[in-house]
Amino acid sequence: WALQQDTECKEEDKDKTTESESKLAGLIIENTFTSISDMVGKVFPFLDFDFVKKFMLKIHWRSIDHIGDINTHMLFLACSNDEIVPHPQMLTLFKEAKSAKSKDIYVIEGGTH
Repeated sequence: WALQQDTECKEEDKDKTTESESKLAGLIIENTFTSISDMVGKVFPFLDFDFVKKFMLKIHWRSIDHIGDINTHMLFLACSNDEIVPHPQMLTLFKEAKSAKSKDIYVIEGGTH
């Protein structure tokens, strides 16, 4: 689940909850990507050109653009041998989570998606 989806859900529900109900106690991020654009190179390496992605991608789910604004406790669960989402993308998200109240990463060595 991309962080953008989570952010969009919260925006839609803002007027349905009180301030205390809308506070997030924590967030678990499991083997997710930095953006759809970054995933193109992994899934379709022959399409990994900016001019191609500009015209072909309709959704972007740029988790990398949102992770730095989330101010809650975060737990990142990653697998070192994820065959779908490159492990460095999770490490990048962890590094960029600069507003987190606290953050930990647990890497499952040898784990896959």
